[in-house]
Amino acid sequence: MPRNIFHEMFIDMAWVEAKYAMEWEDDENKEEEVEFIISNLMEKEPLQGRTPLHVLAANSATRTPTLAAVASEVVFLYPLALTTKDDNHETPLEIAVANSSYPEIIKLLSITNLETLDQDELDRQYASEEYHVGQALKLIHAEDWPACIEFLDSKKPDDQFIFELLSYNLCGTTIIHEIAICSQKYHDDLVFLLLRLVHRHPPALHTQAEDENDYEVDDDDEFPWDTTPAEFARGEDAWPSIGNIILEFLLVDVR
Repeated sequence: MPRNIFHEMFIDMAWVEAKYAMEWEDDENKEEEVEFIISNLMEKEPLQGRTPLHVLAANSATRTPTLAAVASEVVFLYPLALTTKDDNHETPLEIAVANSSYPEIIKLLSITNLETLDQDELDRQYASEEYHVGQALKLIHAEDWPACIEFLDSKKPDDQFIFELLSYNLCGTTIIHEIAICSQKYHDDLVFLLLRLVHRHPPALHTQAEDENDYEVDDDDEFPWDTTPAEFARGEDAWPSIGNIILEFLLVDVR
């Protein structure tokens, strides 16, 4: 059986592309899409009989937030990969140890009982950036701006956390993009939230998500993928929202 897309992406350490590939696009067909993803994670490549998790373990010496998220999701979707041996009778854990993988990956691959761990718990323990971004996105998509502020207050004064939150690649967008998309109604706390985020980390307005894998987007999709939040707020492709009106004013102050 030839290598599949996950073997190739993990060999290339294309973690952003891999994360994108593991996200289902249609909730109505979620079950079929997840089954297809799992079937790929089960496959062994022909040279050494390795699953994608074996390949990930061999290429995880350098930690990135997206690698941590991908590893967590692979283990959640196909936990049997943890104990699967390749043609050299090695598990992913043994490969990770031999290749000096970073500590969180080794801990993740050392799990022996997944029955009590759901996806959120795996992310919380082994992919903290993904977990915190997920918590923030739930509040943003609900347009619960007071709760977003409480969420930030709970992390104060951790500027590193704010930096990671604002620079995290959401498969083509950033947290500020997401706020702009969801902010269709004016709220004082929405203004306060954007002011706080930009004040804590002004470069966030000019941070472009690393769209290095050139994700395919339908021709009729008008979303301006390759933009910074600043570009997203103005110009021909500006997204119409209250959040972007606020961003437009903020741009005057941070130039």
